[in-house]
Amino acid sequence: MVIYTDSVLIGEKQNGPAYPPQEYPVMTARELEVVTYSVADAVAVFGISRATLYRLRKAGRIKMHRLGGRTLIFKHEMIEAIRGIASDANRSSPSHSR
Repeated sequence: MVIYTDSVLIGEKQNGPAYPPQEYPVMTARELEVVTYSVADAVAVFGISRATLYRLRKAGRIKMHRLGGRTLIFKHEMIEAIRGIASDANRSSPSHSR
């Protein structure tokens, strides 16, 4: 099976040499960087509940995008939202100085 993404070949052709020629880097699917998460993946990767994920959307911290029947969330939006939660928690926690 051959998968093309942004003019990069992944894998090899079944009948004949792969294009582009082998001096160009050939990437496997595992080497591609994740740029979006499904709802289930975002919950698993970031260790949050689905309810928290939907609260982040309601608060405007992330956007959910529908594509071909799937709901996707951009990785950079999730990272920023999680950082925001952490900084909010740090600001609201009482200081433990003596």
